[in-house]
Amino acid sequence: MKIKKEIRDDHQALLEVEIEAERFESTKRRAAREISRRKKIPGYRPGKAPYNVVLRYMGEGAIVSQAMELLVDEVYPEVLDQEDIHPYGPGSLEEIPSLDPPQMKFLVPLAPEVQLGDYHSVRIPYEYEETSEEELNEALENMRQYYAIIEPAERPVEKGDLVTISISVDLVHADEGQNPVLLQDKIIPIVTWSEGDTEDERESEWPYPGFWKELIGLQAGDEKAVSYTYPEDHEDESVKGKEVAIRFVVIEIKSRTLPPLDDEFAQTVGDYENLEELRTDVHRLLNKQKKTNYDRAYQDEVLGKIVKQAHIAYPPQMLERQIDSIVNQLESTVIRQRNIDLETYLKLENLDMEGLRSKFTDDAKNIILQSLALFEITKLENIQTSADEIEAETLSRLEEMLPLMDPKRAKRFLHDKERFSSFVGNVAAGKINSLTLERLQAIASGQYTPEEGATAEDVQEGAAAEVEGTETPEEGETGKESEHGE
Repeated sequence: MKIKKEIRDDHQALLEVEIEAERFESTKRRAAREISRRKKIPGYRPGKAPYNVVLRYMGEGAIVSQAMELLVDEVYPEVLDQEDIHPYGPGSLEEIPSLDPPQMKFLVPLAPEVQLGDYHSVRIPYEYEETSEEELNEALENMRQYYAIIEPAERPVEKGDLVTISISVDLVHADEGQNPVLLQDKIIPIVTWSEGDTEDERESEWPYPGFWKELIGLQAGDEKAVSYTYPEDHEDESVKGKEVAIRFVVIEIKSRTLPPLDDEFAQTVGDYENLEELRTDVHRLLNKQKKTNYDRAYQDEVLGKIVKQAHIAYPPQMLERQIDSIVNQLESTVIRQRNIDLETYLKLENLDMEGLRSKFTDDAKNIILQSLALFEITKLENIQTSADEIEAETLSRLEEMLPLMDPKRAKRFLHDKERFSSFVGNVAAGKINSLTLERLQAIASGQYTPEEGATAEDVQEGAAAEVEGTETPEEGETGKESEHGE
């Protein structure tokens, strides 16, 4: 068997294989027996018809076709073994250039390759700051807003009111094929700004920041029309840089009276004796969340630097699979929350499926690069977790998740061995990833020291020797997809 191997720039191997004539003839005879087992040959029991009889009855084309199928199934794993190729997933039979001699071309996606460089040299200052007094006061003010006393108001709209309106929004100049109607007679509540509102709340105001000012002075039943042009960097693609016409009717006006920030308020919002206890607990929770957010951003920055100095190669099939995952997640979360199907979502976004997939290409690439780098670091650093830790983490996740599920659905989930096993596996993988990210944070912040007397290079080389031959995610599949024959 002659093999010519070409490693392509897209991290796939093109294998041109030529089969010996003797092996082809032997395989043709096996193919004839296989045909005679499946197809009744007059005068012969299944599988017992001589080669020449099958040849006359079925024709040489049928025998050759069956022989090539047998050869493809046999030859493909032999070629992978002989050429020491580690596939990412199933390869494909691209072409049969010749039958005399028999030749075939396979295209094989290769398992990812990761060369990290000296990631132990990455340094980023760790500059977490605890929650400030200003941030604490802002959080307490938000709590007052949440517990505001709301009452009907028979007067024009004032600052701090809760106003219910019916709103319609249309594009002034819609693109070709784009539906100009963005919203029609939608009932929504609007809170006009008050002195206690934060800048974040004001920036997130819908349909645009400052819209509340259009409501001041209006009474129930009043109608008004305004226009607004969205900035070019707006996150919603359908209105980015476009002018919209907004029409609305005031339906109801309610006043909002904020409770005083005192001991009575603290007792109302929770099991607190006084305001000082509430402040202490809110400060603790804010610190916890702030540190979680800071650490996550810090770890992302560290991993990003490591990826930039690394050499990571992966096949196009891996990218397509990651884009599939993102699209599926979009369909199951964002789209369902809006109570529309994928086709409707694409129309609203003025996209086709190709455009949607292209939109997520960069995100998918970044996910792949970071995931592969993280997986490699986990091996090199020999990051492990115990069964007890996985069990504790699983129970913690279940305690959070099950109360939010329908009881019948929760019961089905717990009794579905395959789904539950997959859930535990995801928990374990998440735990390992978290531990690896914590190690990277310690390394980059200068808080981690390898074993005494060992350099960072020693740690990497030693770990690499221990894990040599360990498969990367989805590596090791040796199947193939044939485009020729059944």
